[in-house]
Amino acid sequence: MSVGRDTIREALLATVGVVVFIAFLVAAGSISPDGIDTTGAYVIVGGIVAFILTMALIGVFFIGDD
Repeated sequence: MSVGRDTIREALLATVGVVVFIAFLVAAGSISPDGIDTTGAYVIVGGIVAFILTMALIGVFFIGDD
């Protein structure tokens, strides 16, 4: 099975976007020992926004490759 270099690069960059999102979720859950409070909710919303922007930037990066 031959996997192209571009495919590996795309998979790695998409994985980075997912890791950023998971890191925000972990950070939101660990802010307060009682669970997710107001600050944690803001962190989750920030994580969702960061995930969307990261994936959009990755998409823009790959538009020029076609």
